[in-house]
Amino acid sequence: MNLLPKIIPKKFTKKVSVADIKQYLVDEFDNNRKLQNQVYVLQDELKIAKEYEVKYELSLTTLEEFKNRKKSVEDRNKQLENQIKELQNKIKEEIYKQNDLKLENKKMTDYVKNIEKNIRKDFMKEYKEKINNLKGHIKKEDILKLFK
Repeated sequence: MNLLPKIIPKKFTKKVSVADIKQYLVDEFDNNRKLQNQVYVLQDELKIAKEYEVKYELSLTTLEEFKNRKKSVEDRNKQLENQIKELQNKIKEEIYKQNDLKLENKKMTDYVKNIEKNIRKDFMKEYKEKINNLKGHIKKEDILKLFK
């Protein structure tokens, strides 16, 4: 039974030698091996690309977390700066109060000194008048007796 004439017309049939078929198969095998090697290379590249994709996704997640942490740190820093400013203002107010009290103390000290000075002055004036009044009445001998 010859099926070849029914399937393929005679004008398209040609005799091919076994060596040609062997060479064709060897060439196809080599071509197939090259293509398979390319597939392996592409699979390796795809694997590396997927690793990069995973790393990229992780870095995006890390970056988002970093941004959140950075924002929270910035917010905390702003709060601390505000607290520092408030404390500095309180310190300034306390310093102003201390300076006011120091000035008042100095004024009071000067006032007390002036009062003491005036009292001494009045006392000395009165004392001198009494001494002057007694000068004619007291004798030196009486004074010496008082100290003995």
